[in-house]
Amino acid sequence: MVPYIMNHLNGRINVQLFLGYDIGKGLATGIDDVGKFLPQMIEHQKILTRFRNVLEEQRLVVVKELGTSYFKLFYLRY
Repeated sequence: MVPYIMNHLNGRINVQLFLGYDIGKGLATGIDDVGKFLPQMIEHQKILTRFRNVLEEQRLVVVKELGTSYFKLFYLRY
């Protein structure tokens, strides 16, 4: 009974981790896409620079978390 419960819980945890990883990956891709089109939306250089800096900071946080969650996925699976 205990191995069944452990396998079930491990499966549920993996599903949640994969979902979070996919969402984070999509967010990182979206941030990159917004960064590419930002010059077409904003003409003022100071505001453009500020937006780019904020997007880059957010992208770095997301990529760092993706690396951590990837490690958790690998560690929990094997």
